[in-house]
Amino acid sequence: MAAFKLTSSIWQFMEFKKVQCVKGSFYIYLPKNWCRKFVTAEQKEISMKQLDDESLLILPRDRKVEAQKELHVAIKDTYSLEFILNKVLTAYIIGASRIMVEMEDKGKIPLDFQTQISQLTKGLLGFSIIEQDASHIEIRDLSQSNEIKATMKQMLSKVHLVFENLLDILTKPNDDLTHQLQMLIAQDDITDEYRYQIDRQTHLLLQNPSLSRQMEVSSIECLHFAQSARSLERIADHLGDIAKEVIKIYERVHEVPREVITLLQNALDYYNAVMDHFYRSTAVEMHKKLVDMSRIVRQIPLTPTTLQEEEIYLHLDRILHHCADILEIRINSAVFRQLL
Repeated sequence: MAAFKLTSSIWQFMEFKKVQCVKGSFYIYLPKNWCRKFVTAEQKEISMKQLDDESLLILPRDRKVEAQKELHVAIKDTYSLEFILNKVLTAYIIGASRIMVEMEDKGKIPLDFQTQISQLTKGLLGFSIIEQDASHIEIRDLSQSNEIKATMKQMLSKVHLVFENLLDILTKPNDDLTHQLQMLIAQDDITDEYRYQIDRQTHLLLQNPSLSRQMEVSSIECLHFAQSARSLERIADHLGDIAKEVIKIYERVHEVPREVITLLQNALDYYNAVMDHFYRSTAVEMHKKLVDMSRIVRQIPLTPTTLQEEEIYLHLDRILHHCADILEIRINSAVFRQLL
């Protein structure tokens, strides 16, 4: 019954056309308003493609599926650097393909603005500054694909690598431990970049249903990917915070508590199970692993010996709960697919 109601609501927005047959050829009439807008005396052709799900995609001639969108960012004397950086990042996330940054009066962009905009752009996957002078900066999307599934896999793998590197550093401590942990903490920006890209791809797919069909990703699955990416970003943040607390402990006693390493390994094992279930498991299998989270959480000591250990245990608890959140999101995706 649920599937019927869902399908019925979609049909309410469909326009039905009668298919005519003349001498063995089939044709239908295109909407008048659409033709007036895109079919002219000079250009009478349209683009048409049959998609894998047997639907037909009809576009104006030479129109790409990915609509090119541009945003102009004018810098006023009263605007802060933080506001301008926020606006550029927002333009990236919501799907702009070209961003022009200029001073409102065509004057010179302050050097600190130029530097920080350049630094921000390096963290926007697929985007690059293609032209720049003292008064303007042009940023464009140079990526060839908006494959959100691939980005999701890359982010899952990156967080897994942060997990493994942290454990590797802690299980083989040496005089360089603090420096190694600091380098690991500095990689937090990479997971942020993946999350920004997934947010951007989600916006693009929601704005372009035809692109969504080509990628075989529903709008609901886009939402679930974006939710999962936020949990993955938070897991990476907590791993970085654990590294900071370990530095404090190591600088004081020159060793890493064995209990911390054991609990971190348990958390990594659970994360690996989440990765393994992310694409390949049913709702029932994922629910079994979800229930298992409570058992692992109970292994975290309730009476830590130091303030740093208490902080580490809190971060481990949050990591496990974020893993459970990802499983719940994937369960929702599995159930949703059964409705179609």
